[in-house]
Amino acid sequence: MLVHLHAAGNIHYAKSVHLYLQNMSKLKTTLSDQEFERFVSQGYFTVRRSDQFWCGFWTDMTVEQVLMRSMKVIGGLKKGRKMSDSFLACWIFTMPGSLQVTEAMEAFIGVTGVSSDQHISLQKSWQTRDFSDFKKV
Repeated sequence: MLVHLHAAGNIHYAKSVHLYLQNMSKLKTTLSDQEFERFVSQGYFTVRRSDQFWCGFWTDMTVEQVLMRSMKVIGGLKKGRKMSDSFLACWIFTMPGSLQVTEAMEAFIGVTGVSSDQHISLQKSWQTRDFSDFKKV
């Protein structure tokens, strides 16, 4: 796995894969039996931000989509600001509160990022395209 991460250019993942594997090897002793069973067989290894069926995200994708997206917008960290350690720490510690305010405002005005109850790859056009691609192989 480590070789594939390096080959794909995922250096940040490659640097932390050893720590990840150590933590995962201790998971059965860290979690209770009930939590471990949920993790292994019921999909409790994903983050769900809504009740829709296809809404599970890997934790690293959640960080990328929520935290990193807000860093790149106007007024975020990457638009002309110098990032000192104290500024970055202050910004990160305020993120949970900012996220709750944003979600409350979205709920209040009825605007959300949820677009469909159905996963996009289940749409007829995607199935037709997948089948035609399959026939080419």
